[in-house]
Amino acid sequence: MPTAKGFLAEGPTARGEAPTARHHPLLAPAERQELKHCEEVITTKLVAFLEVGRALLKIKQRRLYREQFNTFEAYCMRRWGFNRGHAYRLVNAAEVCAKLSPMGDTPLPENERQVRPLAGLPPEAAKEAWERAVERAAKGRITGSLVKAVVLEVRGPSRVAAEPRQDWQLRIEPLLKRSFALTRMW
Repeated sequence: MPTAKGFLAEGPTARGEAPTARHHPLLAPAERQELKHCEEVITTKLVAFLEVGRALLKIKQRRLYREQFNTFEAYCMRRWGFNRGHAYRLVNAAEVCAKLSPMGDTPLPENERQVRPLAGLPPEAAKEAWERAVERAAKGRITGSLVKAVVLEVRGPSRVAAEPRQDWQLRIEPLLKRSFALTRMW
């Protein structure tokens, strides 16, 4: 790769290390402002699932949807395009995250998938599992699989609940039963 002014084909950033000032030119004030704005967007999006989950929980608990919708599920589907499963995963993620670290001493999950394995655990077990996952990941990425593995350690393999059924599974089951009943009639 050819080297352009201010960029190196090999060097600290190519190996994942922090760049140093001597390898890269300084940003102009407008570029610094743009970087700050972009990083704020990223930070906001990383915690957005928690805020969405908290808002949905409040709407559900207080039945704030009742003026226009009969059910919370109908509200989520028609207003936001969330199927029932996704809406409840976001609500559950918000509930779990509220119990993880009220003091802010441990970083919170960045996405709902990281929280799924913690759902249903007692608060202390969820907190312990999350802290172990954070430690184990060190500076690496915390994945849903890593959290699930840690949950298995904390709970033990025999006590782990089965994966929740997907939305399509819940919708197709009555159709299959109806189809089976019709075929038995012939």
